[in-house]
Amino acid sequence: MTSTTAPDEGTPQAQNLASPHRINAILAEGGAPYAALYAFCALGIAERLSQAPATTPGLASWCRVTSQAPRLADNSLGRLLRAAQALGWIEQLPAGAWTLTCAGQSLSSSAPGSVTSRVMAATSPWTEIGRRIQRAIVTGAGTGKHGRGSPFAWIDDDVVTAYMNRRSSAAATLLAEHPLSHISKIIDVGGRGVALTALLERHPHLKGKLLNPCLTAEISKRLDREDVIVRWGDEIVDFARDRFPVSYKPLYLLDGVLCQLSDARALALLSSIAGGIPDDAGAEMWVVEPILPEQVTVSGQSSVVADLIWMAFTAAGRARTFSEYEQLFQSAGWSHIEYGPLDDEQGLIVARLPPLAPRPAPPCG
Repeated sequence: MTSTTAPDEGTPQAQNLASPHRINAILAEGGAPYAALYAFCALGIAERLSQAPATTPGLASWCRVTSQAPRLADNSLGRLLRAAQALGWIEQLPAGAWTLTCAGQSLSSSAPGSVTSRVMAATSPWTEIGRRIQRAIVTGAGTGKHGRGSPFAWIDDDVVTAYMNRRSSAAATLLAEHPLSHISKIIDVGGRGVALTALLERHPHLKGKLLNPCLTAEISKRLDREDVIVRWGDEIVDFARDRFPVSYKPLYLLDGVLCQLSDARALALLSSIAGGIPDDAGAEMWVVEPILPEQVTVSGQSSVVADLIWMAFTAAGRARTFSEYEQLFQSAGWSHIEYGPLDDEQGLIVARLPPLAPRPAPPCG
């Protein structure tokens, strides 16, 4: 399993992504790119860059004034700028300042043929997500219903839930083709049962359990296999701090979970799973996540844009590069870590815990 690189900026693919026509396509198609576009325009970033190039701190000062925000999260703004770069609206000069591309110039209200008014007036289902991204940058906090930083804070948002289910379905189709004769049980940690159900249908010899503290009775009814469900109760709990009561060799599946957690909580979750496995047993883990490129170029990577969703709904969740995930796994005691792309947004990370490998201490708290 190997990672892929982004297309060169001189390729027809990259040139098409950076064209003004692509912005019109985003307006027509909606989705996460439109949410990024809305936040970009709402913060007036193109207005500032139309005057002269500016650094990230300079743009933060501008946004702080235009938003009348006493504080502004520079790191969150940087994530939006990274997405705008990947979508071809801005580019970074050698000295570090940002400048508008030809496509980005149309996002300034003073530019001929400006599309800013259309962006702000659009009634896409993703408009509210764009507002959440804007608020996350202005306030420095996610705006999920269940509280600041809560995993699955998006669970009551129909738009993001539908997006997550589509992601899981796409991944499940590809995951189900992997040989699993060496596995007898699958433990879906924090998933919604979409990928787990597909794997159980494709491999009848498998047994499975779904561990999700946010699982509702309504979601339970949608699953085809009632026997795969283990409910932890209706309360929203911090599953990253709980040990998993399993004592057999399973395949652990984490589908879109780690990107909702801070580094500390992701490490606690991975360590908790490893710490619950007997010393004489081994385990395997599949992690489906949006994988950021090591270096962003004009390529429109979906993972870079998807990262904004976690910024909007959680306080510290984020997409990561493979090297960042690799470091987390190694720190939690997992080894033999491999990566391969599933589609243009998601990747599959496979990690193993060999028998007799040192187990991490259980997380505190």
